Amino acid sequence: MRTRKATPAQRKLRIVKREVKKILKNFWSFPLFASYKIIGGIFMKPMSQKQLEDYKVGEAISLAAVMAILAVAIVAVVVYRLFMSEKGTTTIPGGWKFTWN
Repeated sequence: MRTRKATPAQRKLRIVKREVKKILKNFWSFPLFASYKIIGGIFMKPMSQKQLEDYKVGEAISLAAVMAILAVAIVAVVVYRLFMSEKGTTTIPGGWKFTWN
């Protein structure tokens, strides 16, 4: 049984794949990534002592709380304006239609 010869494009692709494998194999030994570690399932660089001292813990929680309060306020205003209008109609997904006079 004879095997077909690889076309020039297939040979180039094979060479490129081989080179990419070499690059990826040596990628993590690059000095920039040498200090990175897998921490909690995430690939990250550990913080220095100075960075740890400067880090503020509550920033993300405060931002999330402000965004949640803002979202609730916007929904409350929209619902108030919708139901306090003289005449109105609204349709929500599922074919529900509300009309009031």
